Amino acid sequence: NILPSHWATEDSEDINFTAYLCLNMLLNDEQISELIYLCRKEKVGVETVRSHEDKTYVNIVVHNRKQIAEIIRNLRMHFGFPRISRLAQPVAINEPAKVAS
Repeated sequence: NILPSHWATEDSEDINFTAYLCLNMLLNDEQISELIYLCRKEKVGVETVRSHEDKTYVNIVVHNRKQIAEIIRNLRMHFGFPRISRLAQPVAINEPAKVAS
């Protein structure tokens, strides 16, 4: 059996994958809104934004590596050049359970 191959170009809009970013700064609500706005402006989806121990973790949906590099550059310029790193997988943050009184 021979299966035909259909190679997708790197610029294909149909291919999406999740990238995990860590900003070495704690973002307030207004800054999180700005981050989401900047991502949407670049056609980057935002799945989650979580803060933990003076860092902010962001899961984004992109089409290619070039888009990741562009959004990291734009976020660094916008927020005063904090360190932003791409993670291989999402960070597991154990949040304490909230008990109703």
